[in-house]
Amino acid sequence: MTDRKKDIILEIKNLRLDFGGSKEVLHDVNFVLKRNSITGMAGRSGSGKSLTALTILGLQNSEKCNYSGNILLHINGESIDLLGFSEKEYEKIRGSKISMVFQDIYSSFDPRLKCGVQLIEVLKTHTGKSNKECVLEAKEHFRKFGLNTRIFDSYPHQVSGGELQRVAFAIALASSPDLLIADEPVTNLDAISKKEILDLIKNINDKNNLSILYISHDIASIQYLTDEIVLMDSGETSIVKADKILDKQLNMRFSVKEDIADTKPVLQLKDIRKKYKRNSIFDIFSSSGELVALKNISFSLNKGEILGIVGESGSGKSTLARIIMGLEKAEKGQYIFEEKDYISANKKDIEYLRKNIQMVYQNPANSLNPLLSNKILIKEPFEVLGLRFDENEMLTRIENTLSKLNLNMDILNRYPQQISGGEAQRLAIARVLLLEPKVIIFDEAVSSLDNQNQYDLLNNLLDLQKERILSYIYITHDLVLARSFCQKLIIMKDGEIVESGLTVDIFKNPKAEYTKKLLNAVF
Repeated sequence: MTDRKKDIILEIKNLRLDFGGSKEVLHDVNFVLKRNSITGMAGRSGSGKSLTALTILGLQNSEKCNYSGNILLHINGESIDLLGFSEKEYEKIRGSKISMVFQDIYSSFDPRLKCGVQLIEVLKTHTGKSNKECVLEAKEHFRKFGLNTRIFDSYPHQVSGGELQRVAFAIALASSPDLLIADEPVTNLDAISKKEILDLIKNINDKNNLSILYISHDIASIQYLTDEIVLMDSGETSIVKADKILDKQLNMRFSVKEDIADTKPVLQLKDIRKKYKRNSIFDIFSSSGELVALKNISFSLNKGEILGIVGESGSGKSTLARIIMGLEKAEKGQYIFEEKDYISANKKDIEYLRKNIQMVYQNPANSLNPLLSNKILIKEPFEVLGLRFDENEMLTRIENTLSKLNLNMDILNRYPQQISGGEAQRLAIARVLLLEPKVIIFDEAVSSLDNQNQYDLLNNLLDLQKERILSYIYITHDLVLARSFCQKLIIMKDGEIVESGLTVDIFKNPKAEYTKKLLNAVF
């Protein structure tokens, strides 16, 4: 191994890949990862970032693809070409030499197993130690990552996004790999949790002499960690400095009117309260055995208004959205939609709410059935709600709606997994718009998209909102987008509204300490 190679842990040379078609999805990918350093990888949705990471670990479904080039792992004085490794050979590399934290954190965990058990399984696989030894080692490993016994004994859905992300890093580093790939590890986290995870990544790099490939569409978060960026565009790579593309991101703005289109409320919540029974794991934290998820929530949404709801994981944002959608019932309070109280809604009331109040979820992959074509999926809401239209009228409505979202009709001939993340989210929004609702809730609906796709999609939504005088509830962790997109803001913490008002006023003069802490965590 040459002196130059001693400073490099991974070297990708002329990597090309296609899935049996004429078009290459990766072509001429070239970059190196230095030892004990952090390298960023950025690019638009569909540019090949995640596919490159999966190919490094042999997870790209090699039976259905053609590839060429080299992926050289320089370790223990040797240079090993991983491209073309068999599954058995890769099993010796994954976890022990190269490990990965995946983008969709909840899909990375088995929901049937507690967090601690999932780390114990990894230790058993890679160390060969006894169950007792692995349990003790796993608990110590959790402690090093600032994770307590409660999280060790909890199922993935019982912990916050930030806590689960820490668990993912603890598991990924359990076998002391030489290289860690982190694919969008902070995309779905609030500003405070995001900074904590980025600081954790810095700390991991410093203490473990570890090489890290940090993949993100958020240039600001990459710049917080490193100035070296591998920029991907349409399957090709170039090496750039973070500040060269950060300025372009910061210049993206939206034209939202600060005045409200109509002062008449379309939706009002008054003193809404929601609680859940705790299971035995949490009983030690509450003598009543109850978790109060929402505490006396009150706000109004006017016609033609965009209201942002911001808060950390576990603050009650999603619970509030489920109550507004009629998916959960509040214990007390008033839920007034179009001047009628729906707090004790019957089945007929719920059907009316679900047509007129729609929701766009964070991950389109979880809301679009991969077994159904996009043509079937876009008509599905009508069938669920029992709405009937003439076929020609239906196609005309679909074509008009898709065109407003910059989608062509030929997208209907494909399946969700055959289109990009940005296209899939636009399709999910088209399904909602076709029902002509009066209120749309966006739950982190653009957080998984790159900045350009975010900008384009939100501008589409603004045009539609003005044209149809729609009311939006925009749930987000991204304060930068909230500042540009929302007219009013609600800041939530621990099931309570700690501050609310015009967006411009909250950013200029925040009153609550928690709001100040959130704003200070933004890069």
